[in-house]
Amino acid sequence: AAVPLTIISGFLGAGKTTTINHVLNRSEGRRKTGLLVNDFAEVNIDAQLIRSSIQSASEADGADGASEAEEEQRLVELSNGCVCCSISGELQHSIEKVLSLGVEHILVETSGVSDPSNIVQTLLLPQLRALVWLCGIVVVVDGESVLATLDNSFSSRNQLRQADVVVLNKTDLLSSEQY
Repeated sequence: AAVPLTIISGFLGAGKTTTINHVLNRSEGRRKTGLLVNDFAEVNIDAQLIRSSIQSASEADGADGASEAEEEQRLVELSNGCVCCSISGELQHSIEKVLSLGVEHILVETSGVSDPSNIVQTLLLPQLRALVWLCGIVVVVDGESVLATLDNSFSSRNQLRQADVVVLNKTDLLSSEQY
């Protein structure tokens, strides 16, 4: 049966990686979730942060659950290009790779300037439709700077229009007037 896939999007600095770490650090999410992390940078810092968080949670859990090596295999870095534009073939290969490990759900963290609709188009390829189904598009927004970001960025407005779920992040930084 096809596995659910959730796209996690949001503009630069909104807190996508923090949100994913929160999900993965719940033991049931960490053991059964494949993760594809996309970053434009030469060094995929988001993947490094998630990897470090998973390792810390594993150490805190003790020996039960997936081994560090198994958890490492379920995290695939998609670097040096935008998953929505130039590396859709790598996206397909990466989905197939994590599925071969028996994951029950896949999260795809996009780069901050990505267009989720292009990823959805890749998921509609016949060879992928048999493997995964789009569970939804989650867009993380920075509560403190959301209005300025939306005013100044077509990409952020586009991401928000496509969201099935919006996570308002960093609300602890908002004043009562902003909230």
